[in-house]
Amino acid sequence: MITILAVGRLKDSRISALTEEFLVRVNRFYRVEIQEAKDNESLLKRLDKSSAFIVSCDERGKEFSSVEFSQFISQKSLGGDILFVIGDENGLPEEIKKKSHLLLAFSRMTFLHEMARLFLAEQLYRAFTIMKGMEYHK
Repeated sequence: MITILAVGRLKDSRISALTEEFLVRVNRFYRVEIQEAKDNESLLKRLDKSSAFIVSCDERGKEFSSVEFSQFISQKSLGGDILFVIGDENGLPEEIKKKSHLLLAFSRMTFLHEMARLFLAEQLYRAFTIMKGMEYHK
């Protein structure tokens, strides 16, 4: 299973609807869900209980092409659960980053934390279409 653990709720209904659309699509291939934490302390407690491969989204993290990300997801999903962590508007505290197995950057640019959920959901869908040889990825 892949879990996206994020601080707070999505406030923009347009971003929420697009994120949900990609989650519906990707769930045809693999179980992916979003869980929300009220704050960083709650995030940290959940990480302490997790045995998943933890990937924290951070602008200073490793960047992947979509094909490389697909290969990463394919490899890691065979080994167990994957937990993606998305912080609030202030990012993630160092304590959470240190518990991560990987820091992942979508870009060196800074985006709204709400958009990170959308980007991640879309890239997960793209990753699985690449694995399946579908036409979505070009």
